Amino acid sequence: MDWKEIAGTVAKSAPILGALLSATPAGAVISAAGALIGSVLGVEATPDAIGAQIAANPEALVKLREIEVAAVVHFGTSAGSARKDVLFAERRAP
Repeated sequence: MDWKEIAGTVAKSAPILGALLSATPAGAVISAAGALIGSVLGVEATPDAIGAQIAANPEALVKLREIEVAAVVHFGTSAGSARKDVLFAERRAP
């Protein structure tokens, strides 16, 4: 399993986190998003561990949605706006 596979599943409930997991270029952004998701779900920050937890516990996606909504409220941005920022950053990447 890889981050792109997890990104699609996560994006259904938490689109910002899903977008971060599929960011281009890969690296620090994906690592940070994976670490956050692994921490929230109480598993290792790897695609296999996160994927297994999501498959075993459908409530895991609810937890991810909750932290995403809390972050949006805290930082005063909308999910659409944040997604637009991620897409803009992806287009500018070499």
